[in-house]
Amino acid sequence: MAINEKLLHKLISQISALAQNVADIKTVQAEPLRPVYNNEEIMTLLGIGKDLLQHYRNSGLIGYSKCGDKYWYTSDDVIDFLKKHHQKLTNYRRYGD
Repeated sequence: MAINEKLLHKLISQISALAQNVADIKTVQAEPLRPVYNNEEIMTLLGIGKDLLQHYRNSGLIGYSKCGDKYWYTSDDVIDFLKKHHQKLTNYRRYGD
């Protein structure tokens, strides 16, 4: 049974597209998942209360995502927040000096 050339090229094209899809899926699965925190977890992590966390959100001091009535914070949101509020060490003296 002979396959015409047009059909053969179409099959090869579809197989190539499937191979690319598989490669894309492998790439996505290879990326590590980043932690995501809810309000309770972020308050515990930062040692703050609900009102202060709401102030940080409203003031644009911490990034977040909102889904319905739930707020979510990525590890990148937390790291960016901490970098913005990092204080450099000054007047360091070793204990006993």
